[in-house]
Amino acid sequence: MLHDGKFKSIPKDDDVYTIGLERAVEVLEMPATRGRGAAASEKKELGKHPDDGKVVNLQNGRYGWYVSHNKINATLPKDMDPQSVTLLDALPLIAAKAEKGGTTKKKAATKKAPAKKATSKAKAS
Repeated sequence: MLHDGKFKSIPKDDDVYTIGLERAVEVLEMPATRGRGAAASEKKELGKHPDDGKVVNLQNGRYGWYVSHNKINATLPKDMDPQSVTLLDALPLIAAKAEKGGTTKKKAATKKAPAKKATSKAKAS
């Protein structure tokens, strides 16, 4: 369905040929579950980092639980329970990731190589 530039897929439980106006409006108002309009990931503030006073967060992302601080994301080990993570647990993970040079955004080379000029092998003699 598309209305005012907002697109929603009709749920599998509904039939495209029999969906009514009320149900269509209800589907359009449902929050997005994927893509650009998706709700933000779960986030829990663990406290302030002792070095700079910025917030350290525990988040659940696309690939699992991680802690984040100042654009550095460190994945939680599988044996660590996300519900019991404290600031003291998160600080060593962030420090280890920072030592490796880990950041959230990867710097990709955006410069293209110059185009090669075509050369003519045949010369008039």
